[in-house]
Amino acid sequence: MDLLAAGGIGIAVIFAIGAAVIALIIVIVLIRAWYRVAKADEALVIVGKSQKNAQGDSSRITVITGGGAIVNP
Repeated sequence: MDLLAAGGIGIAVIFAIGAAVIALIIVIVLIRAWYRVAKADEALVIVGKSQKNAQGDSSRITVITGGGAIVNP
């Protein structure tokens, strides 16, 4: 009976590890699909959730030049 219980726990651990690996792959694929990089002569204009700038004002528009950001389409 103990061997059967130990085998059941081993299978559960294998399934849990498999599910975690699949979830990690999905997260990596989504981040890679959502990551946008502005070229040297371009700017990313992102409209969405309001954010505060350095002066404390809030705006729904974010402009990114010379870099990248994760953009949820």
